[in-house]
Amino acid sequence: MNINLEQAVALLRRERIVSKRAVNFILDRGRKEVLAPINYRLSTLQRCAEENKRNHSWFLVYYQGWSQAEQFEFFNGKMPFNDWPRFHRDSMDFLKKAVVAGHEKPRPGYYLLNMDSGLQNMERAEALARIKEKENVRLCPAPIFSEAIISIYLTLDGIRVAENWYHATSSQTDDGRTILVGRNDRNGIDLNAINPDHSKAVKIRYAECLRWEK
Repeated sequence: MNINLEQAVALLRRERIVSKRAVNFILDRGRKEVLAPINYRLSTLQRCAEENKRNHSWFLVYYQGWSQAEQFEFFNGKMPFNDWPRFHRDSMDFLKKAVVAGHEKPRPGYYLLNMDSGLQNMERAEALARIKEKENVRLCPAPIFSEAIISIYLTLDGIRVAENWYHATSSQTDDGRTILVGRNDRNGIDLNAINPDHSKAVKIRYAECLRWEK
C-alpha cells in the first residue's frame, strides 16, 4: 500500500521532505495544498529512513515537471524573490547547445532521491553496475536533480546539496556525453558534460532515484 504525506514526514522527518505545497509557494502559487500521490510503499520509506541513519541522504522531493531550460527561465529571471542566481549564468549557453537534454521532462510527482549514495571516485560503468544490483534504483535524471537542489535550498533552511561536487546524471547531451549538475555554490548551479569514459573524479558522484512503485 502506498503512503500519504503525513506518514512520509513521520518516517523521514520534515527536514527531508519538499512537499508539493512548498513547491507551489516557491512558484508564487500560494500555499494551498494540491494532493499528489506518493508512489512508494511504506516499507520503502522505512528502508530509506534506516539508511539515513547510516550516512545516506534520502529526500522525498516533489518535482513539478519542468525541463532545465524552463527551470533556468523561471529561477534566473521570473522568480519573485531571487536573492541569488539559481543557475550559473553560463548554464544557459550550455542548454542552448544541449537542445534535446535541455528540454527533457520526466513525469511530475514525488521522488525519493539519495544525495549521498556513497558512489563516487569510480568509473561510470562501475557505478551503474552497483546501482543495477539494487532493487528499483536508477541514476537521477538531470531535470529532477537540479530542481530538487533548488527547492531543498529554498524550503529546508538553506541546505545546499552538491555545493562542491557534480552529480553524473542519467541524462545525455546530443553527442552522447553525460550531463553533470552541481557545484551549487553562491554563483549558482553549474551544468556541464563529460565523456562517460572520463568520469572517475573525486568531485563526481552518483545520486540515486527510486522508481515509482504500484
